[in-house]
Order: sequence, then structure tokens, then C-alpha cells
Amino acid sequence: MERVINFISFILIGLFLIGCSTNDKLSDYSIAVIETTSNDEKSLITYYDDNLKKINSNFLDYAELGTNFYNPIYHDDQVYLVPRGLQGKHDEKKVISLNLTDGENNEYDVNRNNIICTATNEDYLFAGSNLNAVSYLTRIKYEDKSEKELAFKSEYLSLVAVSDQYVIVFLTSVGYENIYSKINIYDIDRLELKKSIDITELGINQTKYCLNNNILYFSNAYDKNDKATNVLGVLDLNDLSLSKVVLECNYPDDIQCLTEDKLLISCTNVVLSDGTKLIELDTKTGEQTIYDLGIPILNIKASKNKLFVLSSEYILNVYSINDGMKLIKSTEHKLTEGNYCSAIFTNDK
Repeated sequence: MERVINFISFILIGLFLIGCSTNDKLSDYSIAVIETTSNDEKSLITYYDDNLKKINSNFLDYAELGTNFYNPIYHDDQVYLVPRGLQGKHDEKKVISLNLTDGENNEYDVNRNNIICTATNEDYLFAGSNLNAVSYLTRIKYEDKSEKELAFKSEYLSLVAVSDQYVIVFLTSVGYENIYSKINIYDIDRLELKKSIDITELGINQTKYCLNNNILYFSNAYDKNDKATNVLGVLDLNDLSLSKVVLECNYPDDIQCLTEDKLLISCTNVVLSDGTKLIELDTKTGEQTIYDLGIPILNIKASKNKLFVLSSEYILNVYSINDGMKLIKSTEHKLTEGNYCSAIFTNDK
């Protein structure tokens, strides 16, 4: 369970804001890199165009903005992030959204410390938090700002996802004995439990997913014994059934939905910043194609037939998805002293 402890203490979260520093329009960018720090309320977003030329940079007054354990959440023309706050406090108590076109931001107050993840749809904003072996799912209704909350004692809320009908909560037991993990599925309006599914055999502490055609795919990097796994979970939200795909590499991490039946999955040990392979999975035939990018993968994001990859050495690459992951361009992201890269996002709507 050492990895579980490292995971919880290592978690960072959040993202970005406004303040253009060049004359180029913010909407001209293709990929943005977020860097942040735990020790100061200073974060930076650097924007690059298709040729990985730097065209903008924005400074943000947040600590721990973004994390490699979670992906930014996209909805309509916004990207949602959790600014976690200064190390040792984690009391920012908010979720932010950033307009992908003009950089304008909104803040949503959530009266909980140690927020780690978020999810949203047209009607609600959700935030997952953990404190003193109790986890909380907080729901805020956009229309009237009203709140509703669920508490989970002795369970660690590692991930929340939403569809039009459901909110899906991933929970792992707290402690070293009788370790289990499960998915609780709630009606999104009434927050009534519709089904609870034991997923211990798939893995624990899930943090990344992709929702495609009402099917939720989620990665499982570790089992309950802290051993590497190679399992992709598949939750069909049409009938709330669970299945799995055994992958041809360990440490499945990031998942990108390319088309109706194609996924890209990175095989990366996020804690050790180790792993150079991608799997392209055909969900209809089960066929798996492995690509070795030759760089330690930190973050990936698919956009318009291109794949952007940030390595743990802070090299930013762009590949052609339709041309066998052929490298198109590469550049070094020059990190500000004292910062680390926490996430990437694209100009997608």
C-alpha cells in the first residue's frame, strides 16, 4: 500500500486563467502547458500553435494548479480545473473554469478543503474531496447555486464522472486490511444510489477515464496488492453492466476517445514518470496496436487527428494519429525555476 500513500500525498490538482503576453489571439493556440508549484500561489500557462511555437503565456494566482493524476475536464467551450492550494493547507475551496477561446475564467466556491477532482454537465458542477478518512461528493446546481452532498466514511473518493443521467463515483477503502474498490452510480438529479459495483479485481484508486457513446472506459494501473495491472474497465451506462479489456501493456493511465470505436491509452507509471508506449484499441474488434514513442510519457491529448504528448523531461511532441504516430514536431518546454508541469489542454470545443 506504499503506492496508495504516495498517491494520496502526491496528488496535485487544478489549471489556468487569463493575461495574454503577446499580440497573437488566444484562439490561435493548439496546445497549452500548465506549470505550477506547491509553495507559492503562482502558476503559468504557456500556449503553443500547431508548429509548437510559443504564442502566449498567462500567469495565474493559484498553487498546485493541475496534476498528472487527473485530466482537465472539458464541457462546451470551457475547461474545468481544481486549484488545490498551498502545500500543507489545500484550502483553496474552489473549482475554476477557463474559456478555451478568450481565456476568461470563472470561479465556483465549494466549501470543502482538499478538493481533488471535478466533473460537470449542463446543470451541475461536482467536486470530490477527502479529509480525515472521510470523502465528500459536493454537487452545486448552476441555476440557483444550491448544494447537495454525500459523505463516504473510511472510503477514498478517487474519481467522479458524469453523464446526462448519472454521476459515477469511484471509491477505494481506507486502510491496509480488507482492501476493496467500487463504483457507486447515482441518479444525477436526486443523488439516489442506483447501483454499486465491486471493481476490486480490476484495480484501485482509479483517476482517469473517457466517456464515449454512454460507455465509460477507465484505467486501472495498480491492484489491491500494489502490483501493476493491465486492465481497462468498461462501464456501459445503458444497462449499468461492467466488463473489462486486458491490455498488452502494464500501467494503463491516460485514455483518449478518438472515434466511436477507437481509443488511445498511454502505458505510464505516473508516480515514477516511466513508460513510453501507447495502445490504439479497436473496441469493436479488440485489436490492439502498440506504439513506442521512445520518450517517458507524462500527459497526452488527442486533437484534430493529432496527438500532443508532454514527456516527463518536459519535451512537447506532436504526432500524426492517421500516419502511424509519425512525429511531426518537437520542442522543449522551458520550465520556470521552482515549477513543475501539471497538465496540458487543447483548444477543443
